[in-house]
Amino acid sequence: MSLDELFKSIPDFRRDQGQRYELDTVLWMIFLGVASGYQGYWAIAPICPGKWGLFYGLF
Repeated sequence: MSLDELFKSIPDFRRDQGQRYELDTVLWMIFLGVASGYQGYWAIAPICPGKWGLFYGLF
């Protein structure tokens, strides 16, 4: 099973209001942030807003 398949298989527990982005996309951003050396969502969050378009282009 690939990471993409794994992330897509995880049920989304968030309320509709909290689903601005698909869960697998959020999990990929977190995974890539941690793999890049960022620790915690406060460190990862600032790099995400400008990268969504680039991220969607890659996947």
